[in-house]
Amino acid sequence: MGARLAHCADPGCSAAAVSVLQQRPYCVHHLFEVCYQKVDYYLQGLQEHTLQESDDRALRDFLAESTSVLTDLATSPVALDNLARARLLDLLLRVSELGQHLRRSPRRLLHVPVRLAFEAPDARWEEVTETQVISRYGARLSCHHRLEVGDLLLVIRLDKPQRARARVTWCRTADSGTFEMGIELLSCDNFWEIDWEAPQQTLSDNSSKSQSPA
Repeated sequence: MGARLAHCADPGCSAAAVSVLQQRPYCVHHLFEVCYQKVDYYLQGLQEHTLQESDDRALRDFLAESTSVLTDLATSPVALDNLARARLLDLLLRVSELGQHLRRSPRRLLHVPVRLAFEAPDARWEEVTETQVISRYGARLSCHHRLEVGDLLLVIRLDKPQRARARVTWCRTADSGTFEMGIELLSCDNFWEIDWEAPQQTLSDNSSKSQSPA
């Protein structure tokens, strides 16, 4: 906590700043607001596999800085009412959970050809598509069928004899009129056969070596 902090950098706010985040001074209220917004933004990006490499670096910087800033605030002489202290503790928990989610969700840009098979009492279909982004526990891809969060699919790789059950975690309409969605693989160990501990590198696109459908 610097003794020479200026007023809060949020437009229209004349309150005294209590800390600095990403080189901008904030009062308690706007510090919390900025942290909540960034946590929600990064968490959504991790869940939907939409973060770019530059976002990964920014996320890691945010996690380190926000943890330090919020911890300092928790032990500082700044007077916090019960609501502010509850929000501070909630933010510390959310930042910690975001860090855990980041560690369990490395991602790779990789196009893997797959067949999706869906069965329900009132609908049954199959569709060939390919992944856009993969993670240890799932993938982002698109298809022509709209699905609901929680729907179950069978995912069959077309380049290898691999298949697994998956759950839809999100689905939205794309500009092309198709549907983008995220899936979580269920009870399948390293479905994509990737060394997730290896440094990020250019991976061969298995779609160029596609074999006959499994």
